[in-house]
Amino acid sequence: MSRKPRLNKGLDGARNGKRPRRCSRAAHQKRCPLAERTGSRIGVFVAILLGLTRLGRAEDFSATLELSGAGGTQKTESAAGLGRHREKARPVFHAAVSEALTLRWKCSSQAAKLFENVLVHVYVAREEKLDQDDPPDLKPDRVALESAITMDFKAGDSAHASLTFRVDKPGIYLVRVEAQGVAESLPLEPFAALDMEVK
Repeated sequence: MSRKPRLNKGLDGARNGKRPRRCSRAAHQKRCPLAERTGSRIGVFVAILLGLTRLGRAEDFSATLELSGAGGTQKTESAAGLGRHREKARPVFHAAVSEALTLRWKCSSQAAKLFENVLVHVYVAREEKLDQDDPPDLKPDRVALESAITMDFKAGDSAHASLTFRVDKPGIYLVRVEAQGVAESLPLEPFAALDMEVK
């Protein structure tokens, strides 16, 4: 039976009606580069909703990302087998400055094994151009949103969350969810990402 999720400091959530344990600050700082980055000028309201559901059996770990606003919804997904070797450009979501945006992510395990201490890391960070290959600079003044949670995934488990935020500066942003700590058992780190153009 999978252990309770361990939420990092600053996040609240529930599983089966019980409050998850918090992971240690030292462990989180070691694995999450944005753990101590706060003070962004972009207002962020975060509502975390976690759930576990049974899925069909397949040997992989997948991530799904959905971003929605006044102009519509953009969804993208990936799996460990795809990793960073993408063959096409990331999808682009268009938003207005200060528009209310909702980011929904989901990570699912269909592998017939237990993944322990998986860090699900979500962020929105400014980048230099659309479809930028290199990771964006994660300095505090360039990060619009950051969220992280540590939990276990047994066969057929999934976790999901909903984050609501606004961006007060125009520019190009990378929106990404990644599952750190899974690549030890799978070929590459599972993630899903899209670009957001704010005008």
